[in-house]
Amino acid sequence: MNGNMNYVYYVPQPEPPKRSNGMATASLVLGICGLLLTCCCGAGGILGLVGMILAIASRSGSPDGKMNGSAIAGLILSIITLLMGLVSIVLAVLSYSGIMALPFMMLPFMEDGTFSEDFFEEFFREMEQSMSLFVVLLS
Repeated sequence: MNGNMNYVYYVPQPEPPKRSNGMATASLVLGICGLLLTCCCGAGGILGLVGMILAIASRSGSPDGKMNGSAIAGLILSIITLLMGLVSIVLAVLSYSGIMALPFMMLPFMEDGTFSEDFFEEFFREMEQSMSLFVVLLS
């Protein structure tokens, strides 16, 4: 009886590896690159916007409709990049228009802690020139 029995062994097959979501990975890469570009030269806002769109779109590629870790990290980095890009644009516009130089523009017109009579005339003339140049550049 010992020699006539045939045993069949079942060896479980490993599960195939999960496919990575390309849009989630692209979102993460764009978030990182956009953050670096925003810190270096203030030009990462576009990458942040595209990364945010890809992170949200990556939900459609997953079977359960949820974002994986790469998509969540990409979304967070892309939002931070987009906000930093917007802040850098606002600061660039304000510095170009001369508003950020306002405290330094006031110093020559102050006498004993008060403003001289010419301060407001000079201030509004400078602001008008700055804003008119800014409007011309935008159009």
